[in-house]
Amino acid sequence: MHRILLLFVSIFIGFNSCSKTEDIGSLENIQSLDEFKGIISSGVSLIFFHASWCPNCQEQRPAIEALTKRDDLKAAKIYQVDYEKIKEVVNEYNIIGFPTIVFYKNNVEVKRFESKGHSEEELANILKGLL
Repeated sequence: MHRILLLFVSIFIGFNSCSKTEDIGSLENIQSLDEFKGIISSGVSLIFFHASWCPNCQEQRPAIEALTKRDDLKAAKIYQVDYEKIKEVVNEYNIIGFPTIVFYKNNVEVKRFESKGHSEEELANILKGLL
């Protein structure tokens, strides 16, 4: 009896851990071109452009998510854009590959990375330099 109960609990946990969620991690999603323009219009912003099917994006994600938890970066706006949901932003802002990380200050693009492999500290130092 205990084995059967253990089996059912294991199956339940397995199914729940594999479920897909709409919002990934602690990054806020930008939902429209107008929202995107509003976010980058003032202050310092880091925008993480990704695609849900992109393994390189998933490798880069933890460093981006870690930035959202840092007290020294509270003044920076850190958001993500899902290519599949708002292609108009990707097209208008010339995003040609994933992941792409773009830094903006007062509506001006100041730096862009078009690859994975950027550490939390590297990204944090850029943001701190712009704040």
